[in-house]
Amino acid sequence: MLDYLPAILAAVMQQGVFNLNIDDYTVTDTENHQMWLYQARSHGERADAISVCNNLTFAKHSDWYLPNKAQSGFFHSQMNAENILPLQLFDRCTAEVVSDGYVRTKRGAETYGGNPGDPINFSGGANIRCVRDL
Repeated sequence: MLDYLPAILAAVMQQGVFNLNIDDYTVTDTENHQMWLYQARSHGERADAISVCNNLTFAKHSDWYLPNKAQSGFFHSQMNAENILPLQLFDRCTAEVVSDGYVRTKRGAETYGGNPGDPINFSGGANIRCVRDL
């Protein structure tokens, strides 16, 4: 399933903001003290996304929530800066839904321009990635 994970792990910078935990597929943001799902959890619209995150129990935690544009924007832009590709549930998904809109994924930036993490004018279903505060 994750046969390319070793190549991704090799790209992780030791001095970076993010620490990837391959035991539970979470990413710890050491700057903002948050834990992210490494892989998008599902695909859906905002109401679905809020419900998915609020009802999620993963990696022994049940306090997940749907991030906002600023949180998700930092996640995607910094992951790109550190040359870590967050796993997307659907490799062609160009956006992630957040509590106050949508942000561009790396795939979206490659396809339509802009930068990973940029807010975008989008509607409909998109990747759902949850976060929790540490």
